[in-house]
Amino acid sequence: MHPGSNTGDDEVRWDDPAYLSDPRRAYDLLRDRCPVARRPADDVWVITGHAEAAACALDAEGFSNRVSSRLQIPNALDGEEHRRFRALIDRFLDPSEVVKLAPKFQLIAERLIRTLLAGTFADAVWEIGAPLAVRFQCAWLGWHDEAERPLLEWMRGHRSALHAHDPARLAQAALDFEAIVVEQLEQRRGEARGEPLTVTAQLSCSQVEDPSAPGCRRGLTRQEVVSILRNWTAGDLASIAACVGVVAHGVASIPQLQEELRARIDEPGVLESAIDELLRIDSPFLWNRRVTTRDVQVNGRLIPAGSKVVLNWTAANRDPRRFATPDSFEPVVNAPHNLVYGIGSHVCPGRALATSQLREALAALLRSSKTIRLAERAPLRAAAPTGGYEHVWLRLS
Repeated sequence: MHPGSNTGDDEVRWDDPAYLSDPRRAYDLLRDRCPVARRPADDVWVITGHAEAAACALDAEGFSNRVSSRLQIPNALDGEEHRRFRALIDRFLDPSEVVKLAPKFQLIAERLIRTLLAGTFADAVWEIGAPLAVRFQCAWLGWHDEAERPLLEWMRGHRSALHAHDPARLAQAALDFEAIVVEQLEQRRGEARGEPLTVTAQLSCSQVEDPSAPGCRRGLTRQEVVSILRNWTAGDLASIAACVGVVAHGVASIPQLQEELRARIDEPGVLESAIDELLRIDSPFLWNRRVTTRDVQVNGRLIPAGSKVVLNWTAANRDPRRFATPDSFEPVVNAPHNLVYGIGSHVCPGRALATSQLREALAALLRSSKTIRLAERAPLRAAAPTGGYEHVWLRLS
């Protein structure tokens, strides 16, 4: 099929060695062949084109987020219910609140990087990204330091279950994580009166709009609190770790970029812009799921009602029909079209928080070293269904 063709099926298989070893490359090939494709093996539609993925995400009526049997707030909510919970969640993640955390994130990042410099050799994903992700989130949520070890162990176990495509292990991992969340909630119940409430405690006593409740507001159920905290941590920990790996790899691979960023480290928005562009080039967020509520037409293909759909952000962000040279680092030109955090009503509510954390991680790497180089040991890409890298070994001087 010629590039941009809108007919044909997705022949990329879960067990295809090329797909497993480098999902980004596999989806690049699929997108150029067929930006709207049907995967015959499990009858899932895979949207890899930029315009097509954006159109589907913006069509909240035709593409529902109710794709899970588990309560997932706000990801798996639609319409007015989604709006009500997003109004609550957005208050915690508003940029004006997130900016207050920057000094704390900076201290966490600088402390970790200083300890790593003693050895000069570090894995950007598991020795930098993973512990930083856990410490950042614990600091934000007000969780105790004792949570770090079980969270890191959970991250490795959950990632292993994902790569094994093992439903039973994934189900157990979900229960294990819920147990960690419940334990933190129990600890927060004992917070001393008069002390500033942690984010976790604030969430526990928050109210959400509910037209059927007296005064049209009600407190969150325990299940809803656990679901929100699970959303804030379970997915974000792995995402932040993967992003640190991608950003570190990008900076280490482009010496002139590294020097420019080090020279402009204190200029507002410079690191943030660079981070967004590096994540566009190699987004570790592979996809989001949807299900069609009616028959829909996408780039000339009819997707029937009730179809499972995957919006592949990694491939969409590398679509040459939108980005003439997808691998070129052009943050200003590409920023308006960057889909790393999604688009539409379900755009990621944690963008400001994630950006702040990644900025401080990158700033600490730049401030604490004269050079950041890739080590002699070649980076290892993450296997499907995760994106980015499994390991990025760095030499820090």
